[in-house]
Amino acid sequence: MSTTKSTPIPQKIVIALSLCFFNESFTYANLFSYVGFMVWDFHVADDVDQVGYYAGYLGSCFALASFISSFWLGKLGDKYGKKPILLIGATGATITVLLFGFSSSIWMAMGIRFLCGLLNGNIGLVKAYSSDITDSTNQAKVLSFFQLAWGLGGIMGAMLGGVTARPCIQYQNLCSPTSFFGRYPYALPNLINFFFSLSGFILLWLFLPRHSSPSSYRRTNLKEEKEDDKVEMISISKEGVDGDDDENRECISNNEEDGRDDNTKAQDSSLSEDKPFYKYKSAMILCAAYAFTGGAWTIYDEAWPLWALSPTIRG
Repeated sequence: MSTTKSTPIPQKIVIALSLCFFNESFTYANLFSYVGFMVWDFHVADDVDQVGYYAGYLGSCFALASFISSFWLGKLGDKYGKKPILLIGATGATITVLLFGFSSSIWMAMGIRFLCGLLNGNIGLVKAYSSDITDSTNQAKVLSFFQLAWGLGGIMGAMLGGVTARPCIQYQNLCSPTSFFGRYPYALPNLINFFFSLSGFILLWLFLPRHSSPSSYRRTNLKEEKEDDKVEMISISKEGVDGDDDENRECISNNEEDGRDDNTKAQDSSLSEDKPFYKYKSAMILCAAYAFTGGAWTIYDEAWPLWALSPTIRG
């Protein structure tokens, strides 16, 4: 009985793509730890009750821009190659998170946050890239790494955002209100975000293949695997020359049938490439479930800092 051998994971590429997930989650969650205080410091709200109105707009800018740009970034990735589009997104994120820490007004913060999301809608593109470098034997493992990176980015983004924002108020013995971080109380968490984003850009630049499409990387690996399998089959057939001929013929017949099945699957896949995504019922159900889950998560992220800002007398 033959067993399916798992294809080795391209570790460097997976690390670089996982850091993309980490950075986007970190950037998204980093704001929510201090968004209420940031809006209050912009002096656009007369009282605490109005903070939520502006915090909602500021918090939704990133997600709204990512929603707008994700589809078009995917189209550009198919046309020009996924690596350059991912690098553009990483560059935009690196620059905008740094600028966001020096925002001096609510409108400046909203504009930079929107631009950050517009250039950083890389999640769909990263998942598409992963399908080009994996197969059925290792795809689930790679996607689990991405989800782990996303969760870790959300945890660290929220934690470091809350710990490092307004350092001259939280740690009065370490810095004075007239110091750099006193004038820019939200620069420190975004400097940390900048470091992670810059690291992600460097890893993408170094580790992702240079050819225009990662599918050629996958074709190269598959070609090498087929050559290894062919050598293994020849070796087995030579060792079993004195064995049962019927058994050898059955093995050869099964291999030929497997080859025909692979060709048939490839043809079926190529025939369905032009089918609109909304015609796949299962895909639309998954999208709807993901949207509802993300909405519930975002509601909590928006409400939690406002609850923390409210006076204790209100519960």
